[in-house]
Amino acid sequence: MMGRIWFAQCLFLVAAATPLLHGGSLPTFLHVDAQENVPEGTGTVSCIRDTGGTCKFSECSADRGPTVCDRVCFCKPDYCSTASGRCAQKESHPVAAAFTLRNARHSDQFLTLTTAGTSSNGTIITADRGDSDRMLSLHALPVEHAQDEGGYLVASSDGSHALGCSDFLRPNGCTANSMAVASASMYNIGVRLKLAPPYDWEPPGVQSLVVEFVAMGNYLFVDPFGQIIGSEGVSGVEYIWIADPPLPGISLRYDGPKCAFDCGAYGSGKAGAKYYMGIAFAVACLAGAVYMCVPLILGDKSPWQDRSPDLGPA
Repeated sequence: MMGRIWFAQCLFLVAAATPLLHGGSLPTFLHVDAQENVPEGTGTVSCIRDTGGTCKFSECSADRGPTVCDRVCFCKPDYCSTASGRCAQKESHPVAAAFTLRNARHSDQFLTLTTAGTSSNGTIITADRGDSDRMLSLHALPVEHAQDEGGYLVASSDGSHALGCSDFLRPNGCTANSMAVASASMYNIGVRLKLAPPYDWEPPGVQSLVVEFVAMGNYLFVDPFGQIIGSEGVSGVEYIWIADPPLPGISLRYDGPKCAFDCGAYGSGKAGAKYYMGIAFAVACLAGAVYMCVPLILGDKSPWQDRSPDLGPA
């Protein structure tokens, strides 16, 4: 068995080295621009160099512009990634320094980016606390090419973390988290802000937004369990976030599918309420199952049979 493994390894090395013997280069599945490797920890809110593209098995797409491959496609020095993953010779610029995002359906809950450290990821929660973690900053991403769509980074007030979403093991959505900007990929953190459609009990004079992750096409919402998730389309007021104070320069309107069932209204939900109702229902079902099954397992009479005492002949 070991001999077969060694033989297969030898064949792999010969295949990889053959182009070099003929004056060629390494195969694309081994492609790395070793002379221009980009170390981790190069991202800032002013310049995200990780485009979100990968180059483990092929070179970076020419459409991305000036890139260097280090297993993923980084923009070359002096270039920064746009929301669509292309490299532009421009940086992001700040739009708003201190604002909050409050969920419209669960109106006592605010988007909160936890900052576990400048080089590690935290979590995203909704909270009614007045701490600094719910104060956010907004940064407009560079736009240079005709194909680029405008986008933003929603970051913590100190710029160390950004709102992100990971689609790992979630084929039809993503899980929101707080990603360290230094090592974040544009695939996960580039967002588009859109003006939300009208909804019931919308407070007058507020700016209601939906948050879309550009690369994945998922929209941020609070589910009945109080978790913040990304999903395709806007199907209720839980997808709408109120910016306070209103953010400048937001003019794009949401024009996707509209909600048709259980759409909710401003302040109509409490994050986690359905969760506890579900727990109570599950406990009740379990208790009923125990009541039905235990007597049968122990050989007793079924609980549905008459258990009245036998008084004998009348």
